[in-house]
Amino acid sequence: MATQKINIINYLDEKDKSKILFFAEVLFKHSKYEKLRTELEVRRKEIRESNIISHENFWQDF
Repeated sequence: MATQKINIINYLDEKDKSKILFFAEVLFKHSKYEKLRTELEVRRKEIRESNIISHENFWQDF
């Protein structure tokens, strides 16, 4: 069901897309998404600092 809603966004004009983005950002700022937001911020920092693991290194441990 979520996939269908996302596909519908493609048919909206830019003004309506920006409204949906605005409300999504408001929801994302709610405390119930705090853990996700924190995790994303940490991950972005790791990527900026090139502290990432390659595909080969990931599977090497298995």
